Amino acid sequence: RPLLDPQHLLSEPAMVDLLSFLAFHERESKVPIRVVLFASTDDPTGVLDLQAVCDSWFDPEQASGCMLAYFLGRPDRSRLYFPTWSPDLGSMLKSAGALVRCVRSAEVVENDISQLDRFGVELSMQIFRAQKILQARTGDQFSERRAITILGPEQVATSRTGGAGFF
Repeated sequence: RPLLDPQHLLSEPAMVDLLSFLAFHERESKVPIRVVLFASTDDPTGVLDLQAVCDSWFDPEQASGCMLAYFLGRPDRSRLYFPTWSPDLGSMLKSAGALVRCVRSAEVVENDISQLDRFGVELSMQIFRAQKILQARTGDQFSERRAITILGPEQVATSRTGGAGFF
């Protein structure tokens, strides 16, 4: 299942919408997105090893995957993780400022669910773009495999002004 919402933060309709979006993205991309939802004030760092959660969620036979640790109502606290066997998609997304773009897109609206929707759509677009570039560079053969936490909240907070475009 592509969504982990242990506190049942999403309503049934919001959950169905998110699951539909994640299924669509997975059909269209080689990089499935998985989402772990937290309340805005949660601090999972002392309780969960999010990299281990990410690694356990994806099949090592997959080319890649992306796990979003999302704090409902606080998109600026979000983090992205890639499995330890993942190709170098994460470093490309980091250098492109993908997480900052996702946060900025989400913060345009005030509703928590709308923020999550906008964040997810922007993340999907960033993954598609980066994937196309990597495929063009490598002929669809990804070689470097490592785990990457893309960006934490402190980088997002200091990156709110300026920043180069994706390309």
